Amino acid sequence: MATTSIRTRYLAAAISTALAAGGLHAATITVDSADDDVASEYCNLRFALQAINGGSTANVPTCSSAVSGSAFGTNDTVEFTYYLTGASITLSQGSLPLTATSLTISGSGQSIDAAGNGSVLAVGENVTVAASQLYLKGGASAEHGGGVTIGMGGHVELTECAVSFNSAAAKGGGLYLAPGATLSLIRSTISGNSAATGAAIFAKSGATVTVTDSLIEGNYASYSAGAIYSSGSALTLDTATISKNTAPYYSGGVVAFFDTIAI
Repeated sequence: MATTSIRTRYLAAAISTALAAGGLHAATITVDSADDDVASEYCNLRFALQAINGGSTANVPTCSSAVSGSAFGTNDTVEFTYYLTGASITLSQGSLPLTATSLTISGSGQSIDAAGNGSVLAVGENVTVAASQLYLKGGASAEHGGGVTIGMGGHVELTECAVSFNSAAAKGGGLYLAPGATLSLIRSTISGNSAATGAAIFAKSGATVTVTDSLIEGNYASYSAGAIYSSGSALTLDTATISKNTAPYYSGGVVAFFDTIAI
């Protein structure tokens, strides 16, 4: 069984996944419950994201009093009330879809557990998401992207996050990038994920992956690429630690075909 440990530093400029700065409006919505109940009397995380996705609280009236700032617009923000710091949120209704043009999820140590009910986060095509201080775990996909799926042209930036103990039957146990998608990991950890190929990260043609000051460790692929599988993509490793990932074929660490690689 192959196992690979790499310590890398990238000396050129890293890419930046920027949220759209235009737009005249932006709202902040505060999550005040750790439940995932469709009949909740509170503004839970699923309801908050539904409001931002739809640009309104009309279908989630329990969140109407949780909105501050301007009207919903470009780059709305989800935050958590103080008493949910470090809270555990178990998803009983499946993945959390993110379809708004751009949004920010500002965490404070929350654990979001999909409990085997699909991926944790499902980022739509051409959607830009910045998330911080979240622990995304327990995702399970019958296909790709156990932890996070990123649709074509989607952009995801994870800062001080952990994506751990997720699984996919095929590709991307931790994160799956469709063609043209972008992922930026900053001071984050991807660990304990499993898939047939690309247990931590799987990047399709034209995708861009940047790993900065982050750890990719202890992921297992049943076929190849215990850490990262990247084909026809741009891969940047900037002070990234890739360690103790395993796979029986090819590399336990990184498998890259026809890529642009910066280390």
